[in-house]
Amino acid sequence: GKFEFTYVSVSTVIVKRLANGARIVLKSHFGYEVTKINIYEDRFLIAHTPETLLMGDLDTCKLSEVPWQATSKEKFLFD
Repeated sequence: GKFEFTYVSVSTVIVKRLANGARIVLKSHFGYEVTKINIYEDRFLIAHTPETLLMGDLDTCKLSEVPWQATSKEKFLFD
């Protein structure tokens, strides 16, 4: 794999890019458990909690969290 996930708590995960050691801390600000993490295009991070969706850019280290009810039919486009 290209990434390492270290679960610090149920709501906090450190995502490390193995190629260069760059890290980003993924944390649910609502305290929800991170249940799934996907990385797209070796850059964009999408993580699910039971109540929210977290989106991040590993190059800029920007993260957002929004209320979300997953349907498992979501599609993500990155421009």
